[in-house]
Order: sequence, then structure tokens, then C-alpha cells
Amino acid sequence: MTGALRRGDRSLRPDRAAHLAIAAVALGLLVTLTVLVVRGAAVVTAFDDGAAAAAGALLDSSGGARAATAWLAGKGSSLLLGAGVLALVLLLVARRRARETLWVLAAIVAQYVAEAVLTGLVARPLPPGAAEIGYGFPSGHTASATVVLVLLVAVLRTGRAPWWLLVVAGVLLVAAVGASRVLASAHHATDVLGGALLGLLVAAPVAPLVTGAAYRWPRHDQPEEP
Repeated sequence: MTGALRRGDRSLRPDRAAHLAIAAVALGLLVTLTVLVVRGAAVVTAFDDGAAAAAGALLDSSGGARAATAWLAGKGSSLLLGAGVLALVLLLVARRRARETLWVLAAIVAQYVAEAVLTGLVARPLPPGAAEIGYGFPSGHTASATVVLVLLVAVLRTGRAPWWLLVVAGVLLVAAVGASRVLASAHHATDVLGGALLGLLVAAPVAPLVTGAAYRWPRHDQPEEP
């Protein structure tokens, strides 16, 4: 089919061991960070205070940054996340990839449940001046954005130049979402870091199960590849 990659293209064969190693590293870092946050470690306080000071200086120096931050930290991030999830699911449905669709939905649900459990266990108050009421560790927006990014680039994986541009653009967008939460005083910087680690922990093991799904089409003359 026009535009489709060759079946069995080695560039689309995921290294499951590498993805599991990434998940293991993310888990170790997340556990370490969680313990430090719960204990109120000085390194966590210093990191958060430094990030908050830098954010305040940036916003004071640029009205445009303040407006962009307010939009991205509020409706903007929710709209982008919704669009990302919708695009991911519709793409898989259009390619008749029912199993991959279920894996993606399972990852999104798992991230939400893990985030809710961890938020309740840590019970870390939001920064002073936050518009919302509740607990902040980890950042749900950042966790969701990380999951959507990892799975989207996995589904679209080609290993070619346009795909790498998508990866870079996606990383920058996720970073912008996380930064906006700090800039808007909606989260501590370590909340955002925890959200990114949680998203990576959930998405990394699922990524090999959906890699290249946008280019694997079932054929009538032979069984579909798993």
C-alpha cells in the first residue's frame, strides 16, 4: 500500500528489553523522588524554590510569556492532551489495530489510577498561590502528556527524518506543558518531574506492543503479524 513500510522492516522491531530497562530506571527514580518529597528533603526544597524563582523572573520580564503560560497551564494543556489521545485512538482504529487500541487505552487508565493512588499517598499540598485546591505530586498533566507522547511516537515509528522531527517536537511540547504548570504556580517543579517519570514508567512497557502499528496493515493472503 502506498506510503506503508515493508512488512518485517527491521527498523520497526522494538527492543523489549530496552523498554523494560527504561521502565525500571523510571521506577527507581520515581520511588527515590517520592521518598525525598515525603521526607521534605532539602534538595527537593532547593530545587523547587530555584525553579519557582526562575519562573517568577521570566513572567515578570515578559507579558507574552505570562499569557501563553496561563493558556497552556489551563485550557490549552487539556485541549492538547485530548487532541493527542483522540488522534492516537482514531489512528489505530482506522488501521484496524484493535489490540493496539486496547493497549493504549489500558496505559491511559493505568496512568490515571497510579497517579490518583500516588497523589493520595504522598498528599503533598500545591504551591502557595495555586488556583486549585488539592494535592500536587505527581503532576497529572505531565504524566498524561508523557504517556500520549511515548505511545504516539511508537505507533508512528519509522526511524526516518520526519519521525525524528516529531519526537523532538513532542518532547518540547511535553516540556512546555510541564513548565507551564510551574510557571502558573500550579505545581512544584518536582511534581512535574514526578509526573514525567510516572508517564515514562507506564508507557515504556506498552510502547513495544504498539510500535509501528500505523504502518502494519493486515493482508488477505497471509495472517496478520503479531
